[in-house]
Amino acid sequence: MKRIIVLFMMLILSVVLVGCNKNAGKLYTLEEAYDLNLITKNDLKNIAYYFNKVESNDFVPKPKNPESISKKNERLIKKTYLRDVLKEPRLSIKKVHIYEYYGTYNGCIALRITDSYNRYDYNFHEEYIIDGVSFYDFHVASIRIYAPNKE
Repeated sequence: MKRIIVLFMMLILSVVLVGCNKNAGKLYTLEEAYDLNLITKNDLKNIAYYFNKVESNDFVPKPKNPESISKKNERLIKKTYLRDVLKEPRLSIKKVHIYEYYGTYNGCIALRITDSYNRYDYNFHEEYIIDGVSFYDFHVASIRIYAPNKE
C-alpha cells in the first residue's frame, strides 16, 4: 500500500513540475529571432527606432502595442531567462531586470533584460547591422526576443 501511495505522489509531482513550464516560451537574441522569422525586417526597424532613440524622417514607427509588458509576461520572461540564459531555473527572479521594452511583434516581445547574479564584460559595437538595419552602441545581449509557446 505504501508503494502505491509513493508512486501516486511521484506521479502527481511529475505532472505538477512538467505543467509549471507549459506556458514558458524561449528567449532568442535579436539576430536569432530574425533568422528564425519570428520577427520581420519591418519589426527590426521598429525595434531599432526604440533602441536607438533617434528620430527619422524616412521611417514612421509602429506604436508599441501593448504599451508595456503585463506582470504575467514579465514573470514568465524572467523565469525563462533564468532557465535559458543562466541555466539556473531555481534562482530568484528578483535579480532579473527588464530595463527596456521595445514592443511586441507577432506575439514576440522585444526587450532589454539582464541580471545581477553575474558581472558581464560586454563587447559593444559602434554600429551593428542586421539586414541593413543599424543598431548603435549595441552588444548582442542588448536585446532579447521572448517567443511564447504557441498553444
